[in-house]
Amino acid sequence: MPSTKLNKLPLTMKAPWTNPEPLPDIPDGETNLLHRSAWSDVDKPLRIEICPWYEFPLDSGTERVDVFLDDDESTIIETRTWTLPMSEDDYYIELGAHKLPEGEHALSYIMTNFLELPARSYPFTLTVDKTSPRLAADSALIFPSEVKPPQSITAAYLAHPLNNDQVLASLPDYTDKKVGDVITWYWGISDSDFEQVDTLTLAIDDINGVLPKLTFTGDMIRDSGDGQRFALYQIEDRAGNISVLSDAAELNVNADPIPRVFPWPTIQNADSTGKNQILNPLIPYNYYVVEVPESAVIYPDDKLWVQWGDPNTFGAGRFDVPLSSNPLHFKIPMPSVAAYLGKTLQVYYGVEGVLETSDQTRLRVMKVEPTSYPPIQCEGTSGSTLKYSNIKADGAALTIEQWSLMTTDQVVQIKITGVSNVGNEAEVLYLPEYSVVESDLTHGIGLGRTIRVEKSFFNKLKRGENLTVRVFVSFDQGVTWPIIENFTKLYIKLSD
Repeated sequence: MPSTKLNKLPLTMKAPWTNPEPLPDIPDGETNLLHRSAWSDVDKPLRIEICPWYEFPLDSGTERVDVFLDDDESTIIETRTWTLPMSEDDYYIELGAHKLPEGEHALSYIMTNFLELPARSYPFTLTVDKTSPRLAADSALIFPSEVKPPQSITAAYLAHPLNNDQVLASLPDYTDKKVGDVITWYWGISDSDFEQVDTLTLAIDDINGVLPKLTFTGDMIRDSGDGQRFALYQIEDRAGNISVLSDAAELNVNADPIPRVFPWPTIQNADSTGKNQILNPLIPYNYYVVEVPESAVIYPDDKLWVQWGDPNTFGAGRFDVPLSSNPLHFKIPMPSVAAYLGKTLQVYYGVEGVLETSDQTRLRVMKVEPTSYPPIQCEGTSGSTLKYSNIKADGAALTIEQWSLMTTDQVVQIKITGVSNVGNEAEVLYLPEYSVVESDLTHGIGLGRTIRVEKSFFNKLKRGENLTVRVFVSFDQGVTWPIIENFTKLYIKLSD
């Protein structure tokens, strides 16, 4: 057809379309991208379909369609001629792959009717991509130095909180990155015997920024077993063009976790019979220590903790800072020991982030005998005698020096029993409970005459008879009390 007749004809015919249809457009992707399967089969060329231009086909004559690209009416890439009448299903032209240049194109046609009159169609934009992604010259995945040979992927590496039970590999940059590229990565026992791990699809941020890392989960690595392993990948673009397989990254795997063993802990300086231990809190040493046994299987990055007593109960605590001299030894502060005087508690340990805990040690903290406490003192006594005439108007003050294992969690109760001057019956006085304060830890309690027996009580007592002063201490802020007094009883004879 002479080009002078086909120069910039007006657009009057409907635009063509393709069969198969292009892929759906995606944000930042190509327009009307054809999958390579639409044009790559030589036995099934791409069809350019056209809307019928006759409502009632003519009975004789010939008509022709010339297909061209990108507004160039003079360069025809395919032609088809029909002998009228035309079937309704016959309005198409087939294009071989070699006639479809790569890139984005406007596809148009000119229909020349039986009178040799041409008419031009509106364009149809499509994109043809025939180029496979080209991997980097050194295409192997890049793994962290901690796991690259001669190092291994170990159970400890996977268990570290920063690694989140996975290994991440960086993808080397490659040529012709496009939105919608699909990365598929593999794991296997050789560079030719492998299984798919996962896929990811690139977005515009991945193209413009840093390529996302590929994840190899701890479960997958462990399931594949220990030994020499290989990781590789392949890239397929949206058009279906597939890269070659990458170079294989070779790795050593030693991820089978060593079974944890958590034997019961030992309390330093305690008498021990297996899990049952007894601690004398008054043995002189600097502090109390719970020892995690060296036979415990602890991974290098484990963070240990020791539990002293049942959680959420008074005196209990979790301690996770080991002594600088030994990472398996944990200091227990004196107040936590004092809270359990005369009681039994459970002691065990564990690892942060691990549900399993150790066997429990049953520790009995011995009570402190009364003779180990300082005796209570009564103001105005001479020897063991208190003269009524020496008692001050506001009463007689009581004092107790500080004692071992004294803490501000302790509450003191003082009970005084005498003989009534009426009927020789017992006369009992309970002084108000007294909570130990910080200054008492240095000076003892009762200084400044803060604890007194009112003179009115002595008025009720028979002269020449003894009165008894008993001291009870609660070590848990008054929640529990001993049945008998903690301190040695004080006997005082009351005289005129």
